[in-house]
Amino acid sequence: MYNFDKLVYTDDFMWEELGVRELPNSLFHYTSVDTLEKIITNKSIRFNRLDKVNDPEEALTANLENANTLVFVSCWDDERNESIHMWNMYGDNFKGVRIELPIDMFKGRDNIRVYEKGGAMFKYAEMIDIDRKDFSLGMRTSSIFGPNKVAYVDNRELLISKAVYEESDFIHVNLYDLGLFKNKYWHIENEWRYKIIGLMEEVNYPNDAFTRDILDLKRYPVNQTEIFVQLDESVFKEMKITVGPKCNEDDYTKLIHLSNLYNCKLEKSIIQIR
Repeated sequence: MYNFDKLVYTDDFMWEELGVRELPNSLFHYTSVDTLEKIITNKSIRFNRLDKVNDPEEALTANLENANTLVFVSCWDDERNESIHMWNMYGDNFKGVRIELPIDMFKGRDNIRVYEKGGAMFKYAEMIDIDRKDFSLGMRTSSIFGPNKVAYVDNRELLISKAVYEESDFIHVNLYDLGLFKNKYWHIENEWRYKIIGLMEEVNYPNDAFTRDILDLKRYPVNQTEIFVQLDESVFKEMKITVGPKCNEDDYTKLIHLSNLYNCKLEKSIIQIR
């Protein structure tokens, strides 16, 4: 149905292939108590560079080496029921927390829209800098893509996508699909992602030496391995914190204090585990 030589992750792909009828109202994130303390204290969420996530097969491309260093992601899930797998993998081995936040959590709370290309997207209230070894190759953006549902596939053309297309005297780069396709064996995570792209989209780059420098991510690498994006202060009163089934008393006391700072809802996990 879809031409794998071009963009795959479109609004039609979301509706028809992924069965997304509407965006969720809120999403969930499993993490440690210490990380939650940093989120609340710094009022920010960390976006991890895609080559640093736990899946070594993430976002590989057929014709742009190190393209995954241009993409930063924040990973969530939409499953309202608690997951033993997620507690074990990401919730500090059942000792951490699960947080729930509205999807428009970031500073400015811009209205999230679903576009034909790349799925959902919104404008962040500040500019985000992506730095390269050569200053002139960096960029600033206020665009954050997502939240978009990850597609779990076994199609190699989707898992290792083509990112660069040459047409006449121009080069077109498509990173919309990058980071939104994972191997089927990760499907249990029901993942949704926010994504920051460190390269201008919808641009026809001239086929010249400067463009080749822009796309040379080995010679001119991206400096950051993470980006911190500010949460809107208004979302803290909407935050819900679920305490992990193995959380100790000291951490539980800390969580009570943290939840009281913004009157967040705090509840214990319903899962019983030794």
